[in-house]
Amino acid sequence: PQPQPHFFLIINKIKATTATAKIIFINIFFSLRNELLQKISLKVRGKLNQDHNIILKEIRHNVKNGNYRFTIHSLERRIERNISKNDIEEAISNGEIIEEYTKDKYLPSCLILGYTVRDIPIHIQVSCNPVWVITCYDPSEKSEEWSSDFKHRRRKK
Repeated sequence: PQPQPHFFLIINKIKATTATAKIIFINIFFSLRNELLQKISLKVRGKLNQDHNIILKEIRHNVKNGNYRFTIHSLERRIERNISKNDIEEAISNGEIIEEYTKDKYLPSCLILGYTVRDIPIHIQVSCNPVWVITCYDPSEKSEEWSSDFKHRRRKK
């Protein structure tokens, strides 16, 4: 049989006569889960505001050791934009954080500018801990949006 997360094992062991007890338990579980995620998020936001070098070092370490994942969106964009996994890893290894998104949708994230072996610039948005590649693109294909060094957004007119 497939191993189940602890949550489902606990739910299955509840011997309540009504479904209400299970619903209450589920609500408590998700409330605690959300509280924990919020604490983690605040901790990472604090780190982001402290020092980009520390965050970038952690991201590089995780990527080098294979401790990162791609969102479905980033996988689709990689295929669409012909960006390989090696391109992502290389760009992160030599990149720098150019923007931070401390209040991003799920977890705080940052935008890294790095270069592939072929010297192609790549912007990679990654969450910091855990490391998820959220999206990636070649900023030279959006030259109207970025400065010539691809580090600064141009102001919209």
